[in-house]
Amino acid sequence: MEKELLIKLNKAVFAQPWGPGLVRFFANWFIWLTSLGVLAAMVADPLLLIFLIEESPDILLGLLLARGVIAPLLHMLIPRQRPYTTLEVLRIFVPHGKRSFPSGHATFFAALAFAVLPIASWAGTILLVAAALNGVARILGALHWPSDVLGGFAVGYLGVWLAIEIFSYIPAEDLMAWVV
Repeated sequence: MEKELLIKLNKAVFAQPWGPGLVRFFANWFIWLTSLGVLAAMVADPLLLIFLIEESPDILLGLLLARGVIAPLLHMLIPRQRPYTTLEVLRIFVPHGKRSFPSGHATFFAALAFAVLPIASWAGTILLVAAALNGVARILGALHWPSDVLGGFAVGYLGVWLAIEIFSYIPAEDLMAWVV
C-alpha cells in the first residue's frame, strides 16, 4: 500500500510545473526558517526565555537521544532502503544515505516540537505543523516512506520523554547549577 501511494503522490508532484520546487522548499528550507523564527520569538519574550533556559537540558538531551542515539541505532537495526532506490519514481533530490527508517528530519524536528510544547504550546504547535509539512514533502520527494516519517515522530517523542524522565531524578537546584 505504501508503494502505490508513494508512486501516485510522486507522479502528482511532477504533474505540476511548480510541484518539485514547492516540495524542495518544504523539505529543505521551510522547517529551518520556521524553527528559527519560532525560537527567536520565544527568546524575545523574557518570561519564555527563562523557561527556555530552565528547560534547555531537557530539550538538548531529548534531541541528542532521539537524533543522536535512537535513530542511528534503528538505522543499523532496520536496513530499509529509501523509496527512490526501490521504486520507479522521479527524483527531486540528490541521493542521501541509503537507510530511511526513521526519518532523521522528522525525528529531530518532532523532538524539538515535543520539547517546546510544554514551555509554549503555540510554539510547539507551530513546530509540529512545520515538522509534519516537512515530512509530507520528504514523502512526496521519494526520500522517505510514510512510515519512516511516522517512526521519526515516535522516536522524537521517545527521546524527549526519556530526557524528561532522566532529569526528573535530578534536583532542580543541581540541574540549574549545571546549566548556568
